[in-house]
Amino acid sequence: MKLKRHEQNPILLPDLTSPWQCVNVFNPSVIYHNGLFHMHYRAQGLDWVSRIGYAVSMDGVKWNRLSQPVLEPQDGTDSRGVEDPRVVEINGR
Repeated sequence: MKLKRHEQNPILLPDLTSPWQCVNVFNPSVIYHNGLFHMHYRAQGLDWVSRIGYAVSMDGVKWNRLSQPVLEPQDGTDSRGVEDPRVVEINGR
C-alpha cells in the first residue's frame, strides 16, 4: 500500500465560527463503517481546552461535523482537556 497526500490537504480545518474548535483540529481517528467514514478528532478553541469532535463523510474528503463536541472535560482531573481519540472496530462492531 502506498499513501498519497490529498491535494486538498488538510481536509479538516479549524472552524472559525465555533469557539470550541476555532484554533486547532488535529490527531484524528477515522474508520470506514456502514458505507461512511467516521472521524473523531481533537479540537482546541479560544480557551485552549481540548475537546473531542465528530465528523462524517461519504468520500473521506468532504466532512460534515457536529456543532458540539462529543466529549469534553467534566471535572478537575481533566480540566485541561480530553485528547487523542481512537476508534477501533472489532468483529464488525
